[in-house]
Formats: sequence, structure tokens, C-alpha cells
Amino acid sequence: MDNSNIEKEILRKKALERLNTTDFVEEIYNKDNIKEMFHELKVHQIELELQNDELRNTQVSLEESKQNYFNLFNNAPNGYVILDSKATIINANLEMQNIFDCNIVDIKNKSFNSFLSEKDSNKFLSIYNSFYKKPENKIYDFKTNAKHIQVYGRHQQIFLKNQNYQVLFLNVIDITEIEKANSKVIASELKYHEIFNNANDAIFLSNPQSFEIIEWNDKASELFNFYNNESVNYNLQNLFKGELKDKILRKYIDIATFKSFSNQRCQVKNISGSIIPIEISATLLKIDQQEVILSIARDLTERESMLKQIEKDAEFYSSVIHSSLEGFWIFDNDKVIHDINNAACQMLGYKKDEMIGMHLEDIITNNDEFNKNIQNILLKKKNYEKFDVQLRRSDKHIIYVEISLSILATRDSNIYVAYIKDTSSEIINKKILKKRLELVEYSVSHTIDEVIQKALDFAEEITGSEIAFWHHLADDGETILLQQWSTKTLQINCTTDGKGHHSNINEAGVWAECIKTRKPVIHNDYQNLQNKNKLPEGHAFIIRELIIPIFKENKIVALIGVGNKKSDYVEEDIIALELFGGVAWTIYEKQFANETLVKSEQKNKAIVAVLPDLLFEFSKNGVFLNYHCSDYSKLFMQPDKFLGKNIINVLPQNIAELIQFRIDETLIKDDMVSFEYSSFVDSKYQYFAVRMVKFSAHSVLCFMRDITEKQVAKELIIESEEKFSKVFFNSPLIKTIVDIKTDKFIDVNNSFEKITGFTKEDALGKTAVHIGLLKSEERKRIYKELDKKGNLRNFQVTFFKKNGIPFICNYSLEVVSIAGKDHLLTLAEDISEKIKVEEELENYRNNLEKLVNQRTLELNELNKKLDHEISKTQQTEKIINDALDREKELSKMKSQFIHLASNEFRTPLTNIKNASEIIETYLEKDDKNNALLQTKEIQNSINNVVRLLDEILSINNFKK
Repeated sequence: MDNSNIEKEILRKKALERLNTTDFVEEIYNKDNIKEMFHELKVHQIELELQNDELRNTQVSLEESKQNYFNLFNNAPNGYVILDSKATIINANLEMQNIFDCNIVDIKNKSFNSFLSEKDSNKFLSIYNSFYKKPENKIYDFKTNAKHIQVYGRHQQIFLKNQNYQVLFLNVIDITEIEKANSKVIASELKYHEIFNNANDAIFLSNPQSFEIIEWNDKASELFNFYNNESVNYNLQNLFKGELKDKILRKYIDIATFKSFSNQRCQVKNISGSIIPIEISATLLKIDQQEVILSIARDLTERESMLKQIEKDAEFYSSVIHSSLEGFWIFDNDKVIHDINNAACQMLGYKKDEMIGMHLEDIITNNDEFNKNIQNILLKKKNYEKFDVQLRRSDKHIIYVEISLSILATRDSNIYVAYIKDTSSEIINKKILKKRLELVEYSVSHTIDEVIQKALDFAEEITGSEIAFWHHLADDGETILLQQWSTKTLQINCTTDGKGHHSNINEAGVWAECIKTRKPVIHNDYQNLQNKNKLPEGHAFIIRELIIPIFKENKIVALIGVGNKKSDYVEEDIIALELFGGVAWTIYEKQFANETLVKSEQKNKAIVAVLPDLLFEFSKNGVFLNYHCSDYSKLFMQPDKFLGKNIINVLPQNIAELIQFRIDETLIKDDMVSFEYSSFVDSKYQYFAVRMVKFSAHSVLCFMRDITEKQVAKELIIESEEKFSKVFFNSPLIKTIVDIKTDKFIDVNNSFEKITGFTKEDALGKTAVHIGLLKSEERKRIYKELDKKGNLRNFQVTFFKKNGIPFICNYSLEVVSIAGKDHLLTLAEDISEKIKVEEELENYRNNLEKLVNQRTLELNELNKKLDHEISKTQQTEKIINDALDREKELSKMKSQFIHLASNEFRTPLTNIKNASEIIETYLEKDDKNNALLQTKEIQNSINNVVRLLDEILSINNFKK
């Protein structure tokens, strides 16, 4: 039996009980059926009265609940908000006025995120859809302009505009003060723990009565072997070791009297059994109304190891000094060397034993300058001075050094400490750079022979030599041509005339060994060489010589040699001469090119005459000096309108400024400058490519070509590529370009990476099967369909994301031509969600059909019951009519009234029955207003029944 039948049985039982306790007049008729009918009517009347009472009580309860809900909702300490699916506020309680700082009327019908900060507004919108769909177990923090709030919610059904709606009931808690308090507490605790745990000393708290250790920091754990083990009891009595243990414990016992002690030395034993010396201080203080002893212990191990460390540092100092790459001296006031490191010995070519005790005057070439710098330090009372000196090595070679000198004052005298850095390379490089600049300036107004002779003079100066020569090597690599001697060589050392002389490598002397070996050659004892050739009469007498080959693109092109240096030639001379030789060759080539240039001018003029470009010569100030064109129709105006005039007076301002800027750039860079510009010419937009080269020190040549057609074609290509890029890369659908031959990805768009999870780096150069996007069986199915139809349109394919999750797509594929090659352009639309929604709709449709069928059956059953009731009523009418016929003594009016009463009873009963069913429907929908209206309809029907009964009773009384 269902609940509705049970409730009807209970209601009938209550009605019978009330009927038995109510005085009921004797029935009008003695017939059993009439008695039964009136009995049923009376019972039904009482049932209706009981239902009416229950409905009235329910209404009162509902009103009370409504008032309680209103009070609870609006007066709650937390904020309550009811949101629809679009986050619009349907209703809110009074607390939300305080949270949003505005009136309740300004809150309703507004979007919830409009009251949040800009950052949190975007955050709320991004999570709201998922939050609305499934709010359970989700809590979010947001910020309004002035408050920090926490929200969580649940679903709720409301009846609005005769429809049920699902809404999100949001609980909003103001946690601003809580957050502030928590921040302060956390900051305070962090600060305390930061100081406590990161202290360099061991800190621990102990009980002053039991000496139990309560809390300790990380340093204390490390020093005393404390660990966070609740089962272990750490106590001061077993903390200390050694003979001072009793003394320290006595200090702790007396601390109640003296309140503190400090800097007491004792010992503790660590976990490895080693004894550690410490210094400890303690203070009695109160924490949270409880007395504790605060102890601070400092590990003295490091302090006691300081002396040992000092000894090690001294040893380390000595090791650093003697292994330093810079030279190091220690000398006294008499400039006697007391100590020197290996780097200084190697720099000067002496052994350490030879240097110690040596006077600095023996190795310093400019002692007066050196002494002057020492006096500057003493007079200015400076501890440090840096200066340059020249030192004489053991092989008599002079080197340049930078000395950093400091003074250590002692009781008896001063000790000087000097670091020396070899700066010979820097000095030589500076000299070479200076000579190069001088040589470049000299080459401007002199011939190539004069330039080479000047270069040889500089080579003598750089290496300290007395003679210098230059040989040119012919292109065959075998013939040597004597090109030039230095000025000093020609004037003093050599009277032979060998200029222009040709000789073979095999016939040359030992100086030509550098050609065969391709390396520099040094002969520091030339006269004792065994295989040297006899020098020609008048040739300079050679004591020692240095010859180096000059290379260009790994080919020897010239030789430069120097000789008769007062000391032996060394590696530094080779480096210097190689650097300067390369510079001299560069200038030689340039000078040779300048002389060759004159010869090619006529040839250039002939070439210019047939140039298809416009050619202009501009002065450095932008004046048209000359022009050339093979086709005068290309000129933008007549020559007399621009020759001799400044570009600013001829061309548009922006074009003139651009050309002037490029003229300046060309003259500064001394190299070709290329650029493009566009302008309106004869009401037509045209593009020009321009190249500028330096023509002289004060002018440039400008080659100008019309590239309008080329540029337009280029812009069309770029525009086409931009359109394709926007359509391809920004499409919300998955798009790829695949090599038709290898099936490898050529390119993928952004949606491919976003939807599949594969990055562009994962995909490019690989196939879909290779990276796991597609199964090989599915690929075969695709290509089978492609072979059949030639292309694919909305073909359903199952792909797999990078995380292995499958998804279904409408897949389209067609062959396209890109850069003259056939490729496959694919397009895929993820329809997994669409298929899922369609399945859910189908299930919903089937369930709805089942409910409709079930409801139809129920209505048919009710119709049968109604027909049965009508049939009973008709039978009752027949009985009453028969009874009226038999009762002739009743007046005609009474007979008519009884007949009317039977009809009147049926109408309210039908109304009551229908209203009861409607009430049940409205109660299921929680529609209390319409339920109350139907209740009133029942009450009216009951009143009609009561009225009829009263009239019947009146007739009964009339009979009596």
C-alpha cells in the first residue's frame, strides 16, 4: 500500500472517531442504502474538515517558517547570495550591504563579479561555470575593493514565474579581519622562529625546577644532539661533561637567586663522542606567565682553532703568492730583494736563488723614475702606488711592466711589497697602432715605394734594429723580388743596389728558410752560420737577423726582416714584427689598389654608360653634382631643375631627409649603404631601391632603381601569407599541413596544441601515428576513404590526446599546393562533447516517455474510479427516486428537493476530489499559493455540502 492510501485510511479513521463523538440525528430514511450514503457523506465532510484544519495549520506553519527564514536569511552574520547561471544576483541578505559597501537595492540584479577587484573579477568569471555546475566541496577566496571574502555554495530550487529554477545559494564570509590577524600572527611567529632557529648560537629553554629542557633551536640540536623525539627526556644534568659540569649546574641552581649568569666555559659531548668547548649564558624569565630559563651557548671550537687557522693561512698565503701568474717581490729600503715568486723569475729569466739578494738597480733600466715613485709613496703617506717601469731580463731583452707597490711599516724599517705585471704586449700593440695610423696618413700623399720604406723605418724602431728590408714573393711562390730597404739601411749600412732584383728560393740565403718552413727565422749569431751565402759587395754587415713571412689566405705574399739588434732577438720581437708586418701588408695592398684604381676609371665609365639604373653624384651637403641615365624617360624631372641644387629644394622633405641621412652614413662608414623608399611620382605610388658608395672624401655615388612592380608583387605575397596565417593559426578548429609523400607534419595551428596537448616541437617532422595522435588502423581507414572519394568531408575519426584520452572529431582533408608542392590540409572539429550531449538528450527523452506512459496509466485508473463513483451515484439516485415514489405522503416540494440535493452533493464532491488531486500536484511543486487557492475551493464545496445537510435535516425535522 502506498503512502497516499495510508494517509486516506488515517484520515477516514479520524473522521469516524469524530463522527462517533458527535450527536447525529436519526437518518431520514430507514433504508440501508440511504443511511450508508448519508453516513459516507458525513464521514467525507469530517475528512474535509480535518484536511482543512491540517491545511490551515500547514499555512500557519508555512507563514512562521517564511518569517523565520526571512529573519535567518536577512539577519544572519554571514552574507547570503542567490545567483543564477549567469552569476546575476537574484537575492541577497542584509549582511551583503556591509560586505559590498552598498545598499541592497544596488546589489540585486547585478553581476556578482562586478563587486570584486579587477583581478578577482576575471578569476571568478573563469571558474564560475564549473562552480555553478558542481559547487560541492569548493571554497574560493576573492577580494572586493575593501574586503577579503571566502565563498562556497550549494544548489537550490526556487519557484519563480510559475516555473522551477535551479540557482546557486552562495555563502559569503568576510574574512578581512581574520586574514589581517592571521598575517600578523604568522609574521610574528615567522620573525620569532627566524630569529630563534637561524641564530648562530645554540638557544634552549628549560624548567627552573626540574631542569627539563623544553624547547631548542636548530643550532642547539646540532651542538647538543637534541632531536624532536617525545619519548626522550633531555635534562641539564646529563647535558654537560668534564670537570666544569658541577660548577655549571650550581650556576643553574642559583639562578633563582641571581636571575642570570654569563660567559661560563664548559664542555659537552656530541653524538660522535667528541668533546666540544662552549661558552654559555643563562637568564631566568617569564613566558606566558611561566618561569623558564633561557640559555645561550656558543661553540668555541672555531675560536680555539683560529690560531691553527692563522698558521694555515700563512702557509696558504705563501702558496698563493708563489703560484700567482703575476710577479711578486719583497724588498727593503736598500732595494735588496728578500723574496720573489716563480712568476717573477720566469718573467725575468732568473732562478729564485739568483734573484734573492739581488739589487733592483741590476734589472731596472730607469732607476731614477723608480726611486721617484717610492718617494711619492713615502711623502704622500700612501699605502699603495701603481706605475710603469722597464726591466732588463737575463737575456738583456727589455720588457715593460706595471708595478703595484705597497709599504709595510715595521719598527726598524720599511718593507716593500710589489706585484709586477708584464705589459710589453700592450705597449707594443699601442706602438703598432700608433705607427699604423701614421703610416695610413703618410700613404695618402706618397707612392707605394715611399710607404714601404716608411713601414721599414717603423719596424726598426719597434724592434730596436739597425737594418730592415722588404721582399715581395711572386704569385708562383718561387720567385723573390727585392722591393725595398729602410732609410737607415740605405744611408748608412748598405750601398748595394738590389731593388727589383729577382732570385729563386733555392738561390737565396739562409734568411729564406722562413719560406720553406712557413715560420719566422731568428739568427742571433749570423756570422758563424755554416750554410749562409756570401753577401754581395756593399751589403750591410749582419750580426743577427729576424725574418718573418706575411700570409694572405694561408699563402706567403711577402717577407719582412730586421737585423743587428743590440741584444738577441726573442719571441716578443717575432710577435711584434708579425703584427706590424700584417699592418704593413694591408696598407701596401690598399696603396696598390689606389694606384690600380686610376687605371680602371676609364673602364668604370664605360660600364656606367650602360647601367640600367639612375646614377647621381651627391655632395656631402646633399647637392646634385652629376647624373647619368641610359633612359631619360626614367628621370623624375628635367636635369636643369635639379643639377647644382640641394635635395631639400628638389625632393619632398621626408625623402630629402632620408637621403641626406644616408649620405652622412656612407661617408662615415666608408662602405656601401643600401636602403629602399617609396614616394608618389606622377600621381602614382612607386618604390625605389637605392645603393650609395663613397666616391670621394666629399661626395657619394647613388644608384637608384625602380622596383615598384617587384614590391607590389612582394606585398601581395605577404598579404596572402598574412591572411593564410590568420585563418590557419587562429582557427578554433584543429588544422595541420602534412607532407603528402611522408605523411609528416609540416605545420600545426594553435588549436592543435591546445586541444591535443602535443606541442609544435612534438609534431613537426613526425607522423600522427608516430606521436600517438592516431592509431595505424584509423589512418588506414582515412586513406582508404581518401582514395575512394579524393577528399574527406566531416568524416568521423577517433584521435588520442597526449595524455592518452580519446576524442572524436569531424575530420576533413584535401590536397593543396604550397610553393609548387602538393600537401594535405586537414581540419578536425572535436565533437566529443556534442556526442555526449546527444546521448544524454536521448536518455532524457526515453525517461520522459516512460513518465508520460506511467502518468497516462494513472489517469486511466483515476477515470475508471470516477466512472465507478458516477455509477454508484446513479444507483443511489435510483434508490432515492424509488423511495420517493413509495413515500407518497411526502409533498411534491420535498420530492423535488431530495432530487436536487442528490445533484448538489455530486458537484461539490467532484470539486473536492479534483481540488485534492490538484493540491497534491502543487505540493509536489512546492507551489503553496496555488495549493491554498485549491484549499479554499475545497472549503467552499464543504460549505455547500454542509448547507445541503442542514436543509435535509430541516426536512427530517419537518417530517417528525
